[in-house]
Amino acid sequence: MRNNVRGTAFLRIQVILLAVILLGSLSSGCRLYNLRRKLSPANKEFLSLVRYISTSEEERIFLELPDSEKEKFQEEFWKRRDPDPETEENEFKTEYFSRLKEANEKFVGEAKPGWLTDRGFIYVLFGPPLDKTFYSMGQLDANICQEVWYYGAFPVIFVDEGCNGQFRLTHINLDHLTELTQAEKRFGTTIQPQAGGKSLFNFDLNLTKKRVKGDGFEAVVLVEVPYQGLWMNSVGGKLQTTLDLSLELKDGRGEVVWSHNSTYEPALEDGRPGTLKKGKYKIEVSLVLGKDAPGLRPGKNVLTVVLKNRTGAEELKKFLEFEI
Repeated sequence: MRNNVRGTAFLRIQVILLAVILLGSLSSGCRLYNLRRKLSPANKEFLSLVRYISTSEEERIFLELPDSEKEKFQEEFWKRRDPDPETEENEFKTEYFSRLKEANEKFVGEAKPGWLTDRGFIYVLFGPPLDKTFYSMGQLDANICQEVWYYGAFPVIFVDEGCNGQFRLTHINLDHLTELTQAEKRFGTTIQPQAGGKSLFNFDLNLTKKRVKGDGFEAVVLVEVPYQGLWMNSVGGKLQTTLDLSLELKDGRGEVVWSHNSTYEPALEDGRPGTLKKGKYKIEVSLVLGKDAPGLRPGKNVLTVVLKNRTGAEELKKFLEFEI
């Protein structure tokens, strides 16, 4: 039973994710770069180990979370990929780390861990090939060695220029990636990067300062929630859910100077995939500190925002720091 689960759990890899890894990704900006630099060694290791199966959205959320929430995120990360939650073992996680270990043992001598080599990359995502052919120097080219891996009828080619043990994955176009994905679906050996088709529960947070005068302070907090990441119920021809929003502002001394709690009920006409893919539910909250309220002291202030989705029993906390 366990082998069958492992054989069928990893059905397909998203073609677009593989293309992004092969072609390289754009810089995510100075803010995320600085957040990566501040990660603890354990959290850096987690992000590194899951680089082949995590999405850019997951990485961004992980980096933005406070340290106290990162361990919970890691637990949820693996839980989302568990093909059989009723069993004690997470077969996906077991298979993934097994392939990392095997790649390290198989692909040595390239001045980096085996799983980080081009051959290790393909091995981790697609497992061992059904067949493999090696061409030594002179068989195909006077100065080139080559390994060809076969998944179904589709070859994956690695070239070693100079035959010094440094294998490089040759270019793969999207048509070939589709063929490879289909072949791997038949053989049931592909690691699935993200279970399900639903995006992660997430929201964007912005604060616009409108006025600062004396002890008074006025701003607008904007929370934008992508519909695609929301679990919603279908009721009376509409998709709907309930969101609980909690905000708390602390001054530089850690004292609470303002708080706000409210409930919202996003609703959409049922069956509108275009809206679900592109739309966002927007919440604006006025943050006003008048003369009768505790004032903000000069220095760093921290706004904590907690958003809960009742339908999916999901919760996400974010922090926003600013100075006056």
